[in-house]
Amino acid sequence: GAFVSMGKEAVNAQRNIENLQLNIGTLLGDADKGKELVAELQKYGEATPYDTEGLASAAQTMLAYGVSAQQIMPLMKQLGDVAQGNTEHLQGLALAFGQMTAVGTVQKQDLNQMASAGFGFNQIAKSMGVSVAEFLDMVSKKKVHVSDIAKALQDATSAGGLFYHSALNASKGLEGTFSNFEE
Repeated sequence: GAFVSMGKEAVNAQRNIENLQLNIGTLLGDADKGKELVAELQKYGEATPYDTEGLASAAQTMLAYGVSAQQIMPLMKQLGDVAQGNTEHLQGLALAFGQMTAVGTVQKQDLNQMASAGFGFNQIAKSMGVSVAEFLDMVSKKKVHVSDIAKALQDATSAGGLFYHSALNASKGLEGTFSNFEE
């Protein structure tokens, strides 16, 4: 019975991966690129507390909003670090970044969504070299663009940044180790 159950789980896992590859391939307009991106997401999932399905969901959200395929993995790693192993926060960050990408400019509601997932105004303002008050004034005047947010993410997740390697560090605990084992 246990052997049959394991076999069913393996088949279901493979079916899920194939569905992810097809769905992402559709968004990319190329089935092979879908397979490549899912393979990269799997590899990242094996090294962090995230699972492939959660990562793929975040990737699909960003792709649907117009984030380019080349940006997905670098962004996934940055957002993953900011979310510090929390899949719900990762999903929220991906949604907010996708919405900003679609519009091009940054709206307060997107910033609030990012802040609730752990990426506060102070990180973005610091990256832009302005105070939080100046930053919020710039947002109200639609002078903050998605490229400013991308730079702030890069600054916060690079060596010396507040969130540098936080997803990898989160995988070192018991919960992260268990998640990596499952992946």
